[in-house]
Amino acid sequence: MGQPHEERRELQRLSLEKPIAARLGNTEVQIVDLGVIGARVESAGSLPTTLQSTLHFESPRGPITLQCEIVHRAGASRAGLQFISASNGSDETLRRLLADLVTAAIERLRWSGG
Repeated sequence: MGQPHEERRELQRLSLEKPIAARLGNTEVQIVDLGVIGARVESAGSLPTTLQSTLHFESPRGPITLQCEIVHRAGASRAGLQFISASNGSDETLRRLLADLVTAAIERLRWSGG
């Protein structure tokens, strides 16, 4: 039997120590969880009401542009996204960014003794 949905999502996304500024469509958002197949975003205002949108952000590895679907909403300002496709090598850039973030998290744990 598979894992419950919430547990699977926890394993698939990295909770970010520092949120990443991004745009979901024309709305400014903060990415708070990020994974290869999805993300969780928060906004100071209301998120787009459309089901599909484009998530764009700059990373140390380069710009990342992902077509996504809003698959879960928590009020008007928080949403879970599932990535549908990536533009201009953004899928590989995202994988490299995630590897960097995981490595940094492991190093923080190692130095904190945790």
